[in-house]
Amino acid sequence: MSLTEHYYTQFEEGKCYHIFNQGVDQKPLFTQKRNYYFFKSRMVKYVIPYLDVYAFCLLENHFHLLVKIKRDLATLKELPNLRLPESAEAANQEAQFIPKPNCHSIISSAFRKMFQSYAMAFNKQENRIGALFQEPFKRCELHSDLLISQMIHYIHFNPQLHGQISDFRSYPQCSYYYYLQKRKGLWMNKEVLKLFHGYEGFLEVHGHSPEITKERYTIESINPENPDITHLIGNMFC
Repeated sequence: MSLTEHYYTQFEEGKCYHIFNQGVDQKPLFTQKRNYYFFKSRMVKYVIPYLDVYAFCLLENHFHLLVKIKRDLATLKELPNLRLPESAEAANQEAQFIPKPNCHSIISSAFRKMFQSYAMAFNKQENRIGALFQEPFKRCELHSDLLISQMIHYIHFNPQLHGQISDFRSYPQCSYYYYLQKRKGLWMNKEVLKLFHGYEGFLEVHGHSPEITKERYTIESINPENPDITHLIGNMFC
């Protein structure tokens, strides 16, 4: 069971978060190969404008994302659920009544739209009704570069951890696969490679089992001032 902390963490500009969720009653989120590609297309449409993806992994009944929220979100021309006024006068009038969007509302709205769009298509495919994802989705802020790099490793290792494949390096629905193939684009982030001191360092670290495990951490021991991974994170895994 996830902790209450993970349902109410507020998104802030320039910070990194581990976002994770699963299907209602742990039922499948993906039943066909095309579902994985459609989920990624929903990410591109709804959330990529507001964040950078450091890592992702999509499994049969859950997913993991590690993202960094972009800065100055309020300066973007298109924001979720906002209608641009037709004139300057109208803008001045509406400014008195429309609250200025904050980072958390922007990101939460973007993810909500992404989940709704995917669920509608998946429900139609499966001839089902009702909620698909658990709500609200879970997230946890990552306070240090060490924690970020080790969580990236954990996310990439997830398919092997859950027995979906014998070697995570060959799992295609994971950002590691894009790094391995050197596919430049949205899923291969240069900032990630810097965390591992380059591409060779990235591969070398991923040649070992991840240091993060479900059993080692408790949420009560979180201390943002202490970079030691053994004191930072807990019960935030699927």
